[in-house]
Amino acid sequence: MLKRLSVVSVFLSALFAASAVLAQDTTITVKKFDPYASIRVFLGYHNTDPAKPAKGETELINRLQSNTRFGAKMEIEGVKAHVEFGLNTNSAGDPAYLRLAYATYDFNGIQFMAGQNYTPYFFPAVGDYADDNNLNGFGTSYDGRQQQIMVSWNGLYVSLIETSKTTTGVSGSGTDGVIKDTTVQYPKVAAGYDFKSGANVFGIGGAYNTVKINDQGSVMDGKKLASWITYAHANLALGDFTLRGNAMYGVNTGNFGLVSSPKAANADSIAAVSMPTEVVVDVDKFEDTKHFEGFINPMYKITQSLLIGLGAGYAQVKNDAYAKTDKQVAYFINAKYNINKYFHIAPEFAYRDFIKDETGADEGTEYYAGAKVQFDVF
Repeated sequence: MLKRLSVVSVFLSALFAASAVLAQDTTITVKKFDPYASIRVFLGYHNTDPAKPAKGETELINRLQSNTRFGAKMEIEGVKAHVEFGLNTNSAGDPAYLRLAYATYDFNGIQFMAGQNYTPYFFPAVGDYADDNNLNGFGTSYDGRQQQIMVSWNGLYVSLIETSKTTTGVSGSGTDGVIKDTTVQYPKVAAGYDFKSGANVFGIGGAYNTVKINDQGSVMDGKKLASWITYAHANLALGDFTLRGNAMYGVNTGNFGLVSSPKAANADSIAAVSMPTEVVVDVDKFEDTKHFEGFINPMYKITQSLLIGLGAGYAQVKNDAYAKTDKQVAYFINAKYNINKYFHIAPEFAYRDFIKDETGADEGTEYYAGAKVQFDVF
């Protein structure tokens, strides 16, 4: 924890030092230096309702959201940089963590980006609580903020992303039967095209990940575990009306690294549930798990201060080894009321139905009801 906090202290010190330097005459052409902070607090209720006849539970949530953040954007001599830290006081680990750290450069219309950033297939809905979950696992394809190198030109892009080494679904000789080691031979690769015109966006693409299993205690030793996704997303802006949507089809997406947003356990010791998106081993060969998800998110600006939105997301996985198709859905209705440029309140009701698992067993539901209070200082 002290190590993480010392990193944050160094970052803050650098901000003050940089501000002092920029206030003086300098030969460096500084176009931008913008520190910022976003403080987010959720107040409301979370209900976890397991499969009947087990008893559900409703609890009050009043906490700083884990995506509370602070950082800075700057541009010097054509190089743009963005560094951002988050504060998560809700976990037992260190409260400070690195969210973003990347730089970009434009060379005659060709953009180079390197560092830790969102992956190009992340296209979130605007809502669904759980620290602004954005329908992750219910239509939004999210594998975290990853280290990568991207080259883009006129909407076309290729990104070399840190390889996912997740071998869930394959047993090995390591601790608790996990794979002891893997060999990374290639980066995760994403390629696609994003058309942008004002607020309108349409994008398509695909990504591929592979890792070699290196464990003589596993029947799959020496074999390559492959996972991939294809995706399409859009943001259509027509005056005060906006429509967002995303669709993804993939294979072994849990091994690829996508988040499936499990339902948390409750105080009555009801176990958490999650969607089995990883590969399955059938004797001595891989049985691929097919995964589809998508969402639709219409929004309407009633006034300059008030925006309302709806969202619906769906996900399913199937495998020849499963008795049933595992499905889950999520819905939300929300509003955003701007008190001023730097302060808004966002009430929301979000409902998730985990339907049935791959064996046909009921998995229960959960909901969030409350409001987020957000201050943006920039």
